[in-house]
Amino acid sequence: EKVFDVDAAGDGVLSDAWQALMSPGDWQLQALAFSVMTFVLIFGGRRVHRLFPSVLIAVIVGVVISETGDYGGAVIGELDGGFITLNFDFPMGSIGDLLLPAFVIALVGFAEPSSIARTFAAEERLPWNANREMISQGVANLASGLSGAFPVGGSFSRSSLNRLAGATSAWAGAISGAFVLLALPLTPMLETLPRAILGAIVIGAVIKLINWRGLYGLLHESYPQAVVGIGTLVATLASAPRVEHGVLVGIGLALGVHLFREMTVSAESEREGETVTVRPHGVLWFASVPQVERSIRQQLAEHAEVSHVVVDLGAVSRLDYSGAASLARIVGELRCADVHVEIVNVNPGARRGIRVHVDGLDD
Repeated sequence: EKVFDVDAAGDGVLSDAWQALMSPGDWQLQALAFSVMTFVLIFGGRRVHRLFPSVLIAVIVGVVISETGDYGGAVIGELDGGFITLNFDFPMGSIGDLLLPAFVIALVGFAEPSSIARTFAAEERLPWNANREMISQGVANLASGLSGAFPVGGSFSRSSLNRLAGATSAWAGAISGAFVLLALPLTPMLETLPRAILGAIVIGAVIKLINWRGLYGLLHESYPQAVVGIGTLVATLASAPRVEHGVLVGIGLALGVHLFREMTVSAESEREGETVTVRPHGVLWFASVPQVERSIRQQLAEHAEVSHVVVDLGAVSRLDYSGAASLARIVGELRCADVHVEIVNVNPGARRGIRVHVDGLDD
């Protein structure tokens, strides 16, 4: 929308982008030229030198042309200035109404910067500590609350832009903040900056963070995780700027996939003479144990000569207390039917639970 300088309906990021793409007659050629120039500077400047000031050059060129030329496209416009004032007058009576929104804001505020921090840390082979990230955000938001500002947090676009400019240490944030304070009296100079340049800067910075290979790998390696990842991406774009909705959708999808995996267990069985061996794969708990029971009872129904059942738990990733209790019920019922049951290859973490419920477990 900003790249083409098209006035969209404002129904959401995806709908606005589609409307802009499908309305070539409304494209502003000057804005499109500014966008192309910005993309060339951002992606070509890195080939010249990693510290090439592509963003700064794009902004200066845009402001100069907009000021001296006859640019008729949309510009940033008037920017409010002024310094912060501390305020300790909190609406304590509204705490109950703010708890849920505050939780969602904190969740989104932590998820976004932690994701980009892990990405950059992995690329640079640097350590990353989630606790320190959370503490830093907590302190920043306390300062934000005292100064009457919006809740603060990291940003994909700003962090990527910072890195694109050559930032390699925590000093980058401090120096950027100092320059912002020094530049406050000069903010009117940016009022004529074309919005097309600003949009191109954000797109150019963020597009490098999209891991296309990772998305492609998800589709080929894990369909459930692909559903979570792509579903979260689509929901976030569709609900923008309310990105918390996308995060909540992602959490719901992740929980759904987890429950699906928890309730899905395969139980391979084979018979040799009077002995049937059942090998369940997955997580055993009270909701998934019945699948193992069905496999055992099917073998007993089809082969009346079977008198010995071996339950091999070597491929079971987790067996909780409820699963052990359900398994014990099956063992008891089979023993009452004069079927000898043997449980082997029990995970050490589940051995105690099995012993509590099933007598005679061999070491």
